[in-house]
Amino acid sequence: MLKRTPDWNAVIKNRSAAAHFNVFFAAKIQVLTPNPFGTAIALTDVPGKPGFRGRDCVMQDDLKGIELGLVLAHEAGHALGEDGNAVAGHLMNDAAPGRTIPADTAGRMNDQAGKL
Repeated sequence: MLKRTPDWNAVIKNRSAAAHFNVFFAAKIQVLTPNPFGTAIALTDVPGKPGFRGRDCVMQDDLKGIELGLVLAHEAGHALGEDGNAVAGHLMNDAAPGRTIPADTAGRMNDQAGKL
């Protein structure tokens, strides 16, 4: 569950109620637990998880060499209910988002998108 901080709340107060997925960029994101991957940090509310309030993503603006499109696609996957994994090459790999979206993952994301 994402712990809401005053900073998080200050950022997401600018969300668009009309948007299905809001993305906000921050110069630096401080997390309470160590980042085991040493990669860019992006945090997204995941539907169905405790504390879900909206499909909001806050990502640091230094993506540490990861392509913006991959980070956004990975975070959109979270916004559509997908958990991260450690499968090499998979879009939802938490350490290094890949370019592969298996059919079962795509099906779940498409189902969720159709419910928006």
